[in-house]
Amino acid sequence: MALKVVLDSLDDVPEAIHSEYVEKDGKFVLQLDGAFSAVDRDNLQKALKKERDEHKAAKQRLGKYGELTPEQIEELRSKNEELALQIETLGTTDEAERTKKIDELADRRALARIKPIERQFNELKSQFEGVTGERDELRREKLTNKIISAVTDPVVLKEAGIVPDAVEDIKLWGLAHFEVDENGNVVSKESLGTPGIPPKDVFGDFKTNGQRRHWFGTTTGAGATGGKGSDSLTGDNPFVEGKFNLSKIGLLVKADPQKAVRMAKAASTKNYDATKYLPKALRPTA
Repeated sequence: MALKVVLDSLDDVPEAIHSEYVEKDGKFVLQLDGAFSAVDRDNLQKALKKERDEHKAAKQRLGKYGELTPEQIEELRSKNEELALQIETLGTTDEAERTKKIDELADRRALARIKPIERQFNELKSQFEGVTGERDELRREKLTNKIISAVTDPVVLKEAGIVPDAVEDIKLWGLAHFEVDENGNVVSKESLGTPGIPPKDVFGDFKTNGQRRHWFGTTTGAGATGGKGSDSLTGDNPFVEGKFNLSKIGLLVKADPQKAVRMAKAASTKNYDATKYLPKALRPTA
């Protein structure tokens, strides 16, 4: 016999197939793989009808407002409340209560005038914050690109003898230890010992002192064996052109700032200003 999908009871159904039915909403529904039962269909139709009815009711409630915007509706509601308060105030004989009502009416009027202004202010504030955020992001991106471009300048890297495989490492290192100064130049931060030094001179110092040797491949320069720890405050002037040594300058500035100034001045020539490698606070004023 043909099996019915929905039954009120299982009395007329062979006991062997009772397990094929499940009870839903007081009825027994036949379980079919991939099938959409009548009960499920009825429930869905009921849910859709309820949704349509609620939508229709909401539309009817708002219909009386015609084409008014939410802001205009709020304004009308506020005026209606104000009018009701005015009527209530006129009917009050007690002087204290009347004064209280008048104050309340004044506050309500002030609030009604302020609300549109606040709403407009918040909209403008939101727009401004969005524009400011975009501007700051563009500024950060611009500075980041400028630093990366400076520390990975092909001409600078070639002159320093840096191998191509070191470029990606230099990008991250450069972002951590360089900044753009007030004149728009990419210079070293305090983290490198002496601030205000261009990438070219920092690379030259690294090569001379054997720092970050993997950047320079197998050739690390004449001073490679000394390492950073072998630097001394005595000996050759670290500011002299051709013997420039950033590490020694950093140590010298920390140990004896005035001596560093004297040595920088002594190393300067007509075409070479060694004092530019001093911290800004120690540089001679023009």
